[in-house]
Formats: sequence, C-alpha cells, structure tokens
Amino acid sequence: MLRRARGKATEWILRAALRELPRVPDSERVGLAHHFLEELGGKRLADLLSQVVQELPPKMQHFIGEAIWKSLLAGPEPIYAKRLAKLMASTVETSKLARALCFELYAKMSAGFLVSSLQQGWKRLSQEEQIQLRAELRNTVTLDYPGAEIQIYCDSPIEYQTRSHSASKEPELVDWIENTFLPGDVFYDIGANVGAYSLIAAAKHRNRIHVVAFEPSYPSFSQLAANILLNHFEGIITPLPLALGESTGLSRMVLSNLVPGRAFNYLQNLVGEGFPTEKIRPEDTREQAVLLQTLENAVTAYRLPFPTHAKIDVDGFELPLLRGAQSIFKDPRFREIHLESDRSDSDVLEFLKSLGFSVVRESPRGGTTVNLRLVKKESSGGAGKDEGNALHL
Repeated sequence: MLRRARGKATEWILRAALRELPRVPDSERVGLAHHFLEELGGKRLADLLSQVVQELPPKMQHFIGEAIWKSLLAGPEPIYAKRLAKLMASTVETSKLARALCFELYAKMSAGFLVSSLQQGWKRLSQEEQIQLRAELRNTVTLDYPGAEIQIYCDSPIEYQTRSHSASKEPELVDWIENTFLPGDVFYDIGANVGAYSLIAAAKHRNRIHVVAFEPSYPSFSQLAANILLNHFEGIITPLPLALGESTGLSRMVLSNLVPGRAFNYLQNLVGEGFPTEKIRPEDTREQAVLLQTLENAVTAYRLPFPTHAKIDVDGFELPLLRGAQSIFKDPRFREIHLESDRSDSDVLEFLKSLGFSVVRESPRGGTTVNLRLVKKESSGGAGKDEGNALHL
C-alpha cells in the first residue's frame, strides 16, 4: 500500500513538475528526469507523459517534448541513454518501449528542434551506421501520373517539388505520349533528367514500345537508372549517359549544381565565357568530362533501335543536336518530335522546316518558352485534332 501511495504521489509530482518545467534550469532537468525514471519505471513514465502532455496547451506540449528529449537522450553524456534503456528493460522489451517514448517525444517537438535533435543524433552514429541508415531511409515518392503507379527516388527538393509533378507540369507532353505511340514504336527521350516521361511511356505502353533515355548529367543519370530499376522497366527503357550534339568526341559539361533532377547543364564549348541563363549560380557550378555524340553516330555505333518519336528538352541547345541528327529525322521511319524551345529562336524552326517538319501544336510554358509538337508534312494528316492550334512553318 505504501508503495502504491508513493507511486501516486510521484505521479502527482510529475504532473506539477511538467507544468513548472519552463522555469526549471537545464542543469536540473536531467536529475529530475532520472528521478522520475527510477520512481516510476520506463513504461509507466512513458504512459504518463502521453496522458499528461495531452492535457496541456500546444505551446507547452512542444516545450515539454523538447526539454525531456534534451534531458534523456540528447545530453552530453551517453550514460543518459544507457540508463534509460536499462530502466526500460525491467518492464518490457527495450526496443519497443524506447521507440514508443521517442515517438511520443517527437510528436511534441517543434519542427526546428526535431531537425536539430536528429542532426545531433546523426553525429553520434558510426560511419557504418550512417551508411546503413541512409540506405534504409531513402525516400521514394509517387509520380503524379494518374494512369499508373510510378515511384521515383527523391533525394533533393527539386525532385520533390518539380520532378514528382511532371505529369501536371506538362500535360500536353503526357497526352502526346499516351495517344501517339503505336505498337513497335521507339521513343527517344533526349534530355531525360531523372526519367519521369520515360517512365510514363513505359507504364502506359509496356512492352509494346521501346524507350531510349539520354541524360549526360551524372547526378541525374544515376537517378534515372535507379528509377528504371525501381519500377522494373529495365526491359523497356535503355538509359544512356550521352550528350548529343553535332560532333563526336570527349567534351566538357558544366553542371549547374550536383543535385539530381536539376536542369540548365550545358556543354562548355557551346557557351564559352559566362552562363546561358541567370538561373545558374556561378558558385554552385562544377565541370565533368562527357562523351559527346551525334545522334546519327550513336544509333549506328551502339546499334540502337531506330526512333519513330523523340522528346527534346536540352535547355536551348537544340540546333547542334538537330544538325547531328539530320539523317535520322529525314528518314521516313521517323514521324514526330515533341520539342521544348524558345519562341524567338527562328533558326531552330527554320532548320526543322528544312528537315520536312511542321508544327501542329504550340503550348506556351511561360515567358518565351513553348512546347511544340512537330510532324512530318506527309504524315500531318494524322494530327487533325490539333490543327486549330497549328503554327505551320
């Protein structure tokens, strides 16, 4: 009976202490936490924390969660965490109770403190533990394509904010992929980035088509290859780390930064001094050697399946690519191009006209950027539904 009364008194003191916690110095909180652990045991303390904290105002909940975490698990001496585990082991399985208490405390923390505490905990791990944990916690997100379940790895903000929303970002391109390809067609995704549109094509048409995805930037190519494997499309999509231009040889590529999913990478010899867009921060740029090929040479040298369709998104460097692909695009087997370009770049449109293409749909993207659907003049009759938006060359 005395033991029960003592427990009840300790619980009452705990409730009072939690309400007074903002006024308790940091140096005393550790001793206070250990006292309650010894008096109540780990399980009872975890249960009471969950019950009592819920009764307090939200701001107080945040403060208490952070203060208890500091006292029990983020103190300067590892003995705190060891002592906590030892006391918990006397009641239930250590790992389960530790997780329950940790999750309870995490729920009461502000986002800023949670990030800070995770960073502190990360530094305590060995390199091997960090590597294992990073692999276990690698994020995937669902691509916003309603036609199929597609997952992509998400290791950067731009992948989460932009690449995972590729379908809603360019609905005309998705419509073109869904409704233009026929069984046996070959789709070249030139400037594939992390592969969103290659994945959509593979998910929609499966083994009825083949996709070749070109991406020379190594951070994005690595993610492209991983995304193909993640979705089990390795039999449909062939990824190639090639830059396409009007010559063949070793070249230098300037990366706008080292983040997967980033755009605005470019061949140094095509720009010279300065930068092609104000969206590039000079301090973030890096260079890498890259294998430059003409599309004509790539198709021949690597015995690639001959393309019938191509999506071209190369951030303003369309003309060198087109010059190195003339025989491909003139070939009657090739039918359509979906091109992101600058409306003011008349040289690109004139060159495509010389290859036998006409624009059957123009979709503004913002500023002077447009998406163009181009078909061979002799096959433009198949694009009748788009004639109202046509800008004929």
